[in-house]
Amino acid sequence: EKQRIGYSIAVRASLYPSFRRNMYPDEDYRPGSVFSDFLSSFSINNERLIGAIDYRDFLLNYVYIQGSRGAQGWENYSDGIADYILATVNSPTIKSFLLTQLVYNYICENNGIEGADYLLSVFHQECTDPNKIAYIDGMVELWEKILPGHDAPDFALRDTEGKTVTLEAFRGSYLYIMVWATWCVPCKSELPYLNLLQKKYAGKNIQFLTVAVGRNADEQNTWLNFLHQNPYAGNHTFSGAADKFAEDYMIISVPRFILIGPDGKILNSNAPRPSGQILQLFETLEL
Repeated sequence: EKQRIGYSIAVRASLYPSFRRNMYPDEDYRPGSVFSDFLSSFSINNERLIGAIDYRDFLLNYVYIQGSRGAQGWENYSDGIADYILATVNSPTIKSFLLTQLVYNYICENNGIEGADYLLSVFHQECTDPNKIAYIDGMVELWEKILPGHDAPDFALRDTEGKTVTLEAFRGSYLYIMVWATWCVPCKSELPYLNLLQKKYAGKNIQFLTVAVGRNADEQNTWLNFLHQNPYAGNHTFSGAADKFAEDYMIISVPRFILIGPDGKILNSNAPRPSGQILQLFETLEL
């Protein structure tokens, strides 16, 4: 119990630098040796404590802090963290736990497995827990279905007038989909940019579709009211709990943007947002 309490303190201490930078963004703060020495005094190879949430939280925080420091030469920082785990963690149980969480976090942060080749190879080489291997393999299998070059999953969604909108209706044109929700503030901030994008590419071989995700009739009514008050141009649809759109396209967060080719194949299942680098992507297409 003393050890658990110690690690609960260490978890909170490990978060201090990032919290301080958020509170004082203009301050050039770097934690000193006292901070590093304190965190380093805790073991990251104590299998006896792996059942304690505080210990697992500490392990994750610690390897992210330490591993990120040496990840500047990597294309993504997760690869550097994976190498740090290999170099410093001796316990197979702890190594399996950390690599599983690292892969899971990468997929959630990047909305997919693109760029995760090295990370997944390390995971399969080092993870010794068959349950964790099966779990990650299951996730990868689902995300592989929407990698570039794969057929985009079909959908049949209702628009603001109750008419059915299908993927087949856009065949022959590029299709840029914005997935959003009425409760999502960042989503709403993208809608005016999407409106401008549609005006810029009017008459080109590309169409635009928004898919609002929700669970019940109340959220659908909120969506309808919002669009009535904010009449943005384009095709607007709603995906409810009974629809498979969110499941098929692995929508785990919003906003999310998807680009599909004229042949109905995925070009990018995590495309840039309208306020981002989307124009650079569109310039590479034959519109």
